Amino acid sequence: MFSVETTTVVATIFMVWSIIVSFSNAVLKPRLLNRGIDRPILVIRLGATGGMIMSGIIGLFVGAVVLTLGYKLIQTWLRSGEADEAATAPLINQVEDDSC
Repeated sequence: MFSVETTTVVATIFMVWSIIVSFSNAVLKPRLLNRGIDRPILVIRLGATGGMIMSGIIGLFVGAVVLTLGYKLIQTWLRSGEADEAATAPLINQVEDDSC
């Protein structure tokens, strides 16, 4: 039926293919998903991995987008808190100066 040499060749081809696919999943996918976005690669990677686990190939892209949007919303929310404090600080100082 099959010779040992044929099985070895098939196994070698499969191993090379597996290495290429593993490399693309570990390195290229996060870099391509992060392209043009100034978000940390960890956020992109977690979103892509979580989305892939939850929803398959569609979740791979949707998960990264959803987690990136959540990250951006939290950043904006934290910055708006700093801006509110900076905007109200002069008013508080003025009220304190007027009361003395």
